[in-house]
Amino acid sequence: MLPLGSRATTAPSRAKPKRSIAAARASTTMPKRSMPPWAAEHSGGPSREELIQENQALREENTQLWNWLSLTIEFPLVKQHEFSAVALAMGLSLTQIAVLLALLLGAKAAPARTTVHRWVQAAGVAAGKVLTRLDAQCKALVLVGCLDEIFFHGCEPTAHRLLPKVILPPPHRRA
Repeated sequence: MLPLGSRATTAPSRAKPKRSIAAARASTTMPKRSMPPWAAEHSGGPSREELIQENQALREENTQLWNWLSLTIEFPLVKQHEFSAVALAMGLSLTQIAVLLALLLGAKAAPARTTVHRWVQAAGVAAGKVLTRLDAQCKALVLVGCLDEIFFHGCEPTAHRLLPKVILPPPHRRA
């Protein structure tokens, strides 16, 4: 044993130096290494073969949907409005129009009967504005046509039914 105040001359220690606090923190925040390729196979998720089969099934479904799309018709909202107005003018009821739209568009995409009613009503208002101006412009022509028919009997008997009697001015009474 060495006496108390003397120094020992021993070989330097080969112990690892202590790491600083910053180095210790940096090592804990470093991202973990990615898993090896074989670990994914055993991690409980779908296998590679299952993923390939699912991908192939989705590709086939996608191809089938694109094929079906090529068979569909283009029927934008403006054409649906026009279809509804013309169908009502041809004598179809609102329910019949809604059923036809459901056949063309599918039940989920088809408008409700009340929506069809709003469309047809708006078309009627727009047509009324046009017909009011047209009646004012054609009134004189119709009056001449009616008078020619009355005096010259140049048309067939069914033509009388085609001329509107409402447009003619009411007869004047002498007081």
